[in-house]
Amino acid sequence: MLVNKKDFYITYSYFEKDILVEIIDIFNTEAPEKVNSLYADLQAMNFESLRFDAHSLKGTIGSFCATEVWALAKDLEVTAAQLVENNGQGFSEEVIHIKIDKLRETIEIMTSELLEIRGELLKKS
Repeated sequence: MLVNKKDFYITYSYFEKDILVEIIDIFNTEAPEKVNSLYADLQAMNFESLRFDAHSLKGTIGSFCATEVWALAKDLEVTAAQLVENNGQGFSEEVIHIKIDKLRETIEIMTSELLEIRGELLKKS
């Protein structure tokens, strides 16, 4: 599992179940849009925006106790930051595309795991 359920439940132990369900729903709705933004940033070769969008996604993922997915977002953010600092020197569209693809794939798994947690939360209500 990419989402550490134990850590997730500990982290959010003081939250009402309805709020947790809403947080999960927001992530599951917005994550595909955020990933699409990464692809758009790559297509436009906008490394500053790529860095910002990867950073934003990393922060959101971090709140769901999914360290492997978080690490992929951080790696993309660092890669984009290096491109910004080096004015695009060393840019490889293929490398970044592969990083985004892997991030997208793991977010899709994470999303299904969050749906499972959502179901558990609703059963407890």
